[in-house]
Amino acid sequence: MTCYIVCYIMPVLKRLNQYLKCRDGFWSYNRRVPLAYQHLDSRGTIRKALATSSIEVARARRDALASADEAFWKSLADGKTTARSAYEAARQRAMSKGMIYIPADELASDASLDEIIKRLLLHPFVFTQLIIVSFFVNILALASPIFVMQVLQRYIAYGVNSTLITLVYGVVIAIIFEFFFRNLRHRITRGLDSEHHKIKQRVLYKIQSSKSIFGDLYKHPRYQAVDQLLLSIENTFSANTIIVILDLPFVLIFIVTIFLINNTLGAITLFIMLCVLLIGLLMSVISNHVLLHTAVEQNKESNIIKNIISQHAIIKLFNFELIFEKIWNQIIDILLPLKKKMQTRMHLSQSINQTIIGFTTVAIIAVGATIVVEGELGVGGLIAANILAARALSPLIKYITIRPNLQKGMQSLSELNNLTNVVEDRTKGSVI
Repeated sequence: MTCYIVCYIMPVLKRLNQYLKCRDGFWSYNRRVPLAYQHLDSRGTIRKALATSSIEVARARRDALASADEAFWKSLADGKTTARSAYEAARQRAMSKGMIYIPADELASDASLDEIIKRLLLHPFVFTQLIIVSFFVNILALASPIFVMQVLQRYIAYGVNSTLITLVYGVVIAIIFEFFFRNLRHRITRGLDSEHHKIKQRVLYKIQSSKSIFGDLYKHPRYQAVDQLLLSIENTFSANTIIVILDLPFVLIFIVTIFLINNTLGAITLFIMLCVLLIGLLMSVISNHVLLHTAVEQNKESNIIKNIISQHAIIKLFNFELIFEKIWNQIIDILLPLKKKMQTRMHLSQSINQTIIGFTTVAIIAVGATIVVEGELGVGGLIAANILAARALSPLIKYITIRPNLQKGMQSLSELNNLTNVVEDRTKGSVI
């Protein structure tokens, strides 16, 4: 039973980058065999190239290799004959660590979008339905601004009641149809939830078919958190998220309509949207490092809590309280500043988005007012352009808002793939 404490608790590190050395921009793991085990392990100094230039990935692999070394030495001391094979397997798994520590420049390519598109392409018929329905949803969304423009330009100018009644009937029917198509799209999108069940089935199969040598591995707190990873993936790639992604291309409908109303207002809207996109990407790159580092430390915090709960009797028996307290304090000292940074940057991003919406209204109305005075545009067209500009910005701002959650979902998916990357039992042949 004591083996689990040694195997699954990261050795206490005196320095953040202990056992790590950087040469020519790449990190390696360097550790001397403890004196107590030198009669069992003749290697003297353990050296292992970590094959990464990212310090976050290097630390993750260092932690896994250090845990593997501790488990190996403990197994040798206990006289276990399977120590060597288990050790080599653990080292191979250790080098696959870091899948959740994705560098910011790689995250900029937005693997979450690729994952959603891949899911949609796996169901071409559903994808086609969603494209068609999304087109009608966004076309019908034009009804309200067009209604405002026509009322101000036709009814107020001429006062014909029949015109107003016709416009009201038309916009009410359009709004009802938009409501119907939005709900239909959500219902169709929920059909893609079958992908979540396929992931669960694959995970269950990998756990059941893994070699007996890995049986104890699933007592590790990280494996006990598989259900949380699955829930995170399910929440991230939900129907609502996919709908936000589907609406992005149809932003062009609103931009083209504004250009048809007035080229200058269309150019202003397009410029502001490009600014929103660039600022969103910049804020994402700035926040990625903090986001990933925070996720790593939160994972460690969760593992410590689970170990304390599940191994309480052993901790008390062998007086491991001070070890846990030291590890806990190391994690908290790093985690608290990271959480403050993350909250500050998320609030800043939301504030910037709200400010941009305000500036959009000011820009459209201010420039549009001069165009109205010059007689090149009516008041109805100006107000309609302002409404359309807000509609065009809405999907883009929604996407920028959910982007951190998408990245968390990709981290969970990558970690899940990493955790289930184990050797399977052979289904053929004889067991001697």
